[in-house]
Amino acid sequence: MWINEDDFPAPKNKSTAEFLKDLRDKLEIARSYANSHGETAQQRYVTRYNRRSCDKSFTVGENVLVLQKDSTASKVFSRWIGPAVIYEVQSPYSYVVEFTDGSRILHANHFHKFHTRAQSLTYNMSLVAGTNSCAIINDGDDDFGEICVPDLTEESKQVLELPSQKIDRSTLAYLKPKQQQ
Repeated sequence: MWINEDDFPAPKNKSTAEFLKDLRDKLEIARSYANSHGETAQQRYVTRYNRRSCDKSFTVGENVLVLQKDSTASKVFSRWIGPAVIYEVQSPYSYVVEFTDGSRILHANHFHKFHTRAQSLTYNMSLVAGTNSCAIINDGDDDFGEICVPDLTEESKQVLELPSQKIDRSTLAYLKPKQQQ
């Protein structure tokens, strides 16, 4: 119609200028409607994506577990390897990680902090009162594997109660004192 190849009949109730103006107004309304709904949908996607996300930051010398593809199984599976040590901070989310076989630059999304946990704790109450205890491992002992020392933060320094100390004495009132003890 614009290059006059075909003669199209002109609309009988509107002029061409009125039709194009009306079309432009309708397209503007559709554009503003699409923009507003696109922004609300985008905000909904961002909220859902960030619901369980957290900001990860690590310091030099910190032990981490690294999520790596498992080459022995399928390409789909990954496993946690480590502990590895943060050697250098490249950027807020990029770190140089030192493994036993070398170092690699990895993103913080592939890390978890490595926490050394004690499986069991055996102690003598007479030793706990005023002294520290230690374990001795000789240099020749190599069957232990890698030795990891638990972090002794303020929460973990709480004095552990023995099971006999957790029992309420009033519940044992029917027993003789020797039996209670």
